[in-house]
Amino acid sequence: MTCSRAFDEPIFVAGGRTLTTLLDAGVYIPALPKKKHDAPEWQAAMQPLILVA
Repeated sequence: MTCSRAFDEPIFVAGGRTLTTLLDAGVYIPALPKKKHDAPEWQAAMQPLILVA
């Protein structure tokens, strides 16, 4: 799986942004404010990204 591969369905996040690829998610999640980034749901979302990196 490459970073440019599109998700089966886009992920809509706050601010009207849409994450369509692993790269989008890999850039978005680490850029979140620390409190949000450290939330369990975002840490769980980061695990698959780490596995395919």
